[in-house]
Amino acid sequence: MPVGVNVSVEGGVATIDFVDRSQRGVGIGRLLRAAGDPGLVEKRTGGPRPVYRVPVRVAAKAGMIDRPTRPAAPQPPAAPSAAPSRGYDDGWPDMDWSRRAINEFAGAAMTPPLDVTGEPNKRAALDAIEAHRRANPGQ
Repeated sequence: MPVGVNVSVEGGVATIDFVDRSQRGVGIGRLLRAAGDPGLVEKRTGGPRPVYRVPVRVAAKAGMIDRPTRPAAPQPPAAPSAAPSRGYDDGWPDMDWSRRAINEFAGAAMTPPLDVTGEPNKRAALDAIEAHRRANPGQ
């Protein structure tokens, strides 16, 4: 599966979400070539971005689905998370937030404003926000 593309499969249909917009044009072109019939590529809107639904065979032919080379070994059940989910939004950014929202939060909601655009990833940006929050009580 290409980086920046989320693919979910259910009932023989693959739903493709181009999270990285730069992948969308190339990806749709690959889907259309693999489908042969443009009617097999269905665009769905209504979420934060359009998603595309195609038969699994089309998604696989377009290289959107990773095929395991051998059957996966059974995995042991996942251990419970050490940090249980809050189940509510406490107003502070977390890994569920988009990078753009994290950057905007740091610049607008922090006093003094914090620039996290230079951080290499979301985890580093969130760590910088938390350090800033601790250094400036009353946030």
